[in-house]
Amino acid sequence: MLLLCAHGAKHGFERLGWICDIASCLAAFPNLRWSDVLTASSRAGTTRELLLGLKVAEDLLGVPIPSSLPRDPIAGKLVPLVRKRILSAAPIPTSESELIPLCLRMFESTRHRIRYLLGQFAPSRAEYRVLQLPPAFIFCITCFAQSG
Repeated sequence: MLLLCAHGAKHGFERLGWICDIASCLAAFPNLRWSDVLTASSRAGTTRELLLGLKVAEDLLGVPIPSSLPRDPIAGKLVPLVRKRILSAAPIPTSESELIPLCLRMFESTRHRIRYLLGQFAPSRAEYRVLQLPPAFIFCITCFAQSG
């Protein structure tokens, strides 16, 4: 469940299939130990991503989610944005002008926001090769991207 919601969150839950996967997982594992799931998501700082994925599946597909889950007002405000995008058949992939603000609201910590922005704007290894920058730059960006 955590991986499904994290992947969907990374892409702004832009594909209905990913939301169906969350709903299918809920149906396939009705006795999921939610306390363990919530503990793992809390440790990873991804509780909002989890709750948003679950709330979107509930909203769009009518899948019941446990009433014992914590409430997150920010996740609740993001559900209509995801619903509108899905129901309007917006282009995929989501444009960066839509995705970046959504993800910045979705990520709970400043650290996660910074890592996300670095991933969006930092050059990849292939881009460094095209630019023919010294190998030290590749090493620095690789180490920084993996830290945290």
